[in-house]
Amino acid sequence: MNSAELEGIADAAASLKINRYRGRYHKPIALIWAIDRAIRGMPRLATAAVARSSLDPLLEELSGVDSDAAWPWLKLANDLGSAWIVDGADPSADPPATFVAGWSREAYQALAGDPNGAIQLIEFVMDTYLGDVTPAVEDALGSYLTYSVDPDTVIVAAKHAYPEYERYSTYICQPERFFRPVDRIGFYRDKQIEALVPRVLGQMDNVMIDLGTADRLHASADTDERRIGELVQRLIDDHSPRAGNMQQIFLLSDPDARETLKLDGPLVHDGNSAWTQSQRYVTSDQLQSSRSTNDL
Repeated sequence: MNSAELEGIADAAASLKINRYRGRYHKPIALIWAIDRAIRGMPRLATAAVARSSLDPLLEELSGVDSDAAWPWLKLANDLGSAWIVDGADPSADPPATFVAGWSREAYQALAGDPNGAIQLIEFVMDTYLGDVTPAVEDALGSYLTYSVDPDTVIVAAKHAYPEYERYSTYICQPERFFRPVDRIGFYRDKQIEALVPRVLGQMDNVMIDLGTADRLHASADTDERRIGELVQRLIDDHSPRAGNMQQIFLLSDPDARETLKLDGPLVHDGNSAWTQSQRYVTSDQLQSSRSTNDL
């Protein structure tokens, strides 16, 4: 673990306040789920409803009684201090029907930025609190241990982003969205990962899509900045809904460029839920050897 923020989370995890009445598994499982979400690049905050739908079946299977995952999702605030954010509820009281909770921005970036350290933290929580039920928890929460292999590719949800890539050879998203360092970006839409996986050529955050930015970047001595300036101008000329908004921009290799990885075909996802609603990390070798998302 290479950050003070991550070490602070680890210290808190070593002394979770376990409510035996509510169930000894509840808070450790909620914590593992939260860490896993950061590793996978999912949103750092989740509603009580999402926590309930994701965790209640597992908690009830392990404890044998009706469970409400909103309890540990709220009460983690009493263990994690400033690393845990709660909006719409009082951590000293019973959980209401609706509220939002999850990692602070700093804690999320520490976990997502050091996946191996985050995995070690998951393993520590497993060993400390869940040794007798580890297989069931792993089956329910997914094979996070695949992240011990450093991924070189992020797959993003791309209903609108893939057509933008085809038109502009770029990926555009909200500013200050966290990404682990990667070589490539892939696109998931319509229940499949598209066959084109371009290489990342450059990146700039907090880019205002307006004429002032276009003019300023056009005049830059930096090649990537000039290219982003040209992109901003094209977005304005095309009356893109991006115009007038702050964005994060990744410059990507063209669809027909040699640098762009071309799979044999799209990798189809046959699950009921989306394979990703935000972003997930894989290796390019995994993509090339897979026949569907079931192999990832």
